[in-house]
Amino acid sequence: WGGIPGALDPKHKLGQRFVAEIEGLLTDEELTSAKDSTLNAHFTSIPVIQEMHRGLVDLGLPADALILEPSAGVGHFIGAGLPTYRWFGVELDAITGRIASKIYPKQDINVRGDVLAHGFNLRSSRRAWRVSDAPFLRCPKMSVP
Repeated sequence: WGGIPGALDPKHKLGQRFVAEIEGLLTDEELTSAKDSTLNAHFTSIPVIQEMHRGLVDLGLPADALILEPSAGVGHFIGAGLPTYRWFGVELDAITGRIASKIYPKQDINVRGDVLAHGFNLRSSRRAWRVSDAPFLRCPKMSVP
């Protein structure tokens, strides 16, 4: 929803066209979640994500890396990475998280999740990395010893 927040705002040109249809398709809970997500859902273009991945490889990211994506969205960071990476994605918006889990069924996508509640332990692997563009995410600082 971060890429099209106007679609949920009846005052916006896009919303005037789509808001009634969207409201008819989503449950009240889904609609609230979608609207809430527009405040901090940020779209990062694929070329920018690819450059971030190149930088991580330059820093030593191995081809078999375990990667935490604490603000997964529909999975652009996952899709732009190597197919050999193992991803643990967390997405707060239920619809967006379900989309990501359908696009990347072999990855571990946790909808409306809490990074620590799902048992992800970044410290448990020397090959664990965190990749995201989540400027407002409340995620504990993690480091690998």
